[in-house]
Amino acid sequence: MGDMREVFDAMKEAREERRASRLSQNWATLNAWRDAHGIDRLDTRNGGTVVLFRDGAKKADFYPGTGRWRSGGKTYRGGAASFLAWWSKQ
Repeated sequence: MGDMREVFDAMKEAREERRASRLSQNWATLNAWRDAHGIDRLDTRNGGTVVLFRDGAKKADFYPGTGRWRSGGKTYRGGAASFLAWWSKQ
């Protein structure tokens, strides 16, 4: 029984490391995009867990921790780079 606990703890630690890596990578991509476009700041909610993108009729919510975004009642995935490519096409 002790062996299974060690396996579970190792899996949990690996999952947390992947999420932290994904989060920092997505924020780095968003901040580079923000700087390239001369935007002062990104509009965030819930302590930075959601980044709101609003431009007239275009609306999307990006979640840096998961790399997913929602727009028009549909959820997409792919990370910050994919989101920014999708956003530029809208």
